[in-house]
Amino acid sequence: MTVDLVEYEKCKGIFRERIQKQIAPIEKGVIYRVNRSALIQRISDERGLIEESIEKILKKLEKIKDAPIEYKEEIEMAIAKNLVDCYRGVETIFSHIALDVDLYTPDGSKWHKELLMQMAEPYADRQPVISHETLELLQELLEFRHVYNHIYEQRLVYEKTEKIAIQIEMTYNKISKELDTFIEFLKKEND
Repeated sequence: MTVDLVEYEKCKGIFRERIQKQIAPIEKGVIYRVNRSALIQRISDERGLIEESIEKILKKLEKIKDAPIEYKEEIEMAIAKNLVDCYRGVETIFSHIALDVDLYTPDGSKWHKELLMQMAEPYADRQPVISHETLELLQELLEFRHVYNHIYEQRLVYEKTEKIAIQIEMTYNKISKELDTFIEFLKKEND
């Protein structure tokens, strides 16, 4: 007999619905007991990768000021790619939280937006992960990611890329503080 293993996060449609129906329902007032220390570690690991991308962005923003014109486009594209990497990292963190804590990850064509909304609202017995102010900042970054991934590099306007790049450290610091608060919540629930 052959068995194919598939990551739950990658399951879609009817198959995903069947899995969700087989999960025992959660009693009201009882928080699902996930391995919270493992979740905290995954969040921490992903934050390290995001911070590396931000460092690259900041270095490239300095480099582009004095770069010869023939190299500017290449640096602009590198900045754009690192911005998308930052967003993917944040989205990975949110996906872990949605799957491990909420026991629900959105799917369908609007799942990226729905995941952000899910993180900005209390869900079951958890507090919001991010504020509505942070949600707005991340929606702008999500929109940028969409342009980068689907409209392609030729349509990117560097002024928009630069604006987001200049804000990325501030945006990440805000997200980071909110994640710290959420991690404290997870630690308390573990006790």
